[in-house]
Amino acid sequence: MEILTDVPRVAIDAHHLDFSFVELKERGGTRTLKITLNQLSVYNAVVILRGIKTPRPIIHQVMMNSLEALGANLERVLVTDFVDNVYHASLSLRKKSDTYSIDAHITDALALALIKNCPIYIDEEVFDKVEKFRTGFGSGISNEETVKMLSQLDPGKPES
Repeated sequence: MEILTDVPRVAIDAHHLDFSFVELKERGGTRTLKITLNQLSVYNAVVILRGIKTPRPIIHQVMMNSLEALGANLERVLVTDFVDNVYHASLSLRKKSDTYSIDAHITDALALALIKNCPIYIDEEVFDKVEKFRTGFGSGISNEETVKMLSQLDPGKPES
C-alpha cells in the first residue's frame, strides 16, 4: 500500500550542513521518514524552496525542463525501498496516455517533487523496514544481543 505524505519539511542547519534533512510525514498519521541531505542537496533545496534565480539552471531544473520539452509530466514520487540504510525512489511520469516509472536517487526525486509541487508517496513496507533498522533488527542482531552489547559499553573507556 502506498501512503501519501504531507508537504516535506526541510530542516537546514547553517552551521552544520551535514545535519540537514528532509522529513516526510504520512498524511493524517504520525509516522515519519528523515532523509539526510548532503551539502549539494542542501544548496539545491534552498534554491528551489526560496525560488532563487541562478545564472544557470541547477541540474534538477535541467531535468524538469527536459521532461517538459519531451512532453512528459512528473505526476508523483514514490519512496520505494530502504536497503542498507539507503532510501530508493521512483518518478512516475506520464506522456500522453503512457506512464513510466523511472528509478531515481531519493534526493533528486524529492528535489523534482518540490519543483513540480507533485505528491510524494511512501510504500508501506518502507516504514516497516526503517522501524526495524532503527530498533536494531535490520542488522540481524536480536533484541537480547543488542541489550547485551549496549550494556558492555563503557562510555568512560576509550575503544581499543
